[in-house]
Amino acid sequence: MLRILHRAYNAGTHREGEPMHFGISMFPTDYAIPPHELARALEERAFESVWVPEHTHKPDRAAVDQLAGAGVDRAVFTVPSDTREQVLPLLDGYAAVSR
Repeated sequence: MLRILHRAYNAGTHREGEPMHFGISMFPTDYAIPPHELARALEERAFESVWVPEHTHKPDRAAVDQLAGAGVDRAVFTVPSDTREQVLPLLDGYAAVSR
């Protein structure tokens, strides 16, 4: 995806002084907001796009089997709850390479 966006940027689709457009990406799960409701809410708030991937990851079969063998029937992994001081420098780095 980054390669495609990079090509689009180099092709002259972005013009100096134009506003940046923002979109949202979601991973649909059984406990997430339904995608059509999210899309409606984002449209009301003037977001440019919503991206919904076909899957979030490829499970590690050995790890899944090990968890199942231990009696675990559901595992939820979340983003670390780091402090602003830890997260913002990472975002600054991402923003710097997108300019």
